[in-house]
Amino acid sequence: MKRRQLLSGSAAALAALATPAWAQDKPALQRIRERGSLVVGVYNEMPPFHNAGQGIDVALAGALAKALGVKLTLLPFNAGEDMNDDLRAMVWRGHY
Repeated sequence: MKRRQLLSGSAAALAALATPAWAQDKPALQRIRERGSLVVGVYNEMPPFHNAGQGIDVALAGALAKALGVKLTLLPFNAGEDMNDDLRAMVWRGHY
């Protein structure tokens, strides 16, 4: 049961981080379903979170995409010095 709660909580947090912070015309969930794909950023070669398409982040994102009825699109990127800088750079590049 704890694993299910962890997966649910992590999936909700992941969904919140995978969308822009500014206001949108449509809710994020509606945009994801219309697009037919959940795009999730993952660090390259960062075991156990992501390594060659496997890992915790990939499993959580896959479970969330399956629950939403959409396909999963991974957006791998290299780790920098600071996670906040990495996330900010991905947003500035328009990936989120």
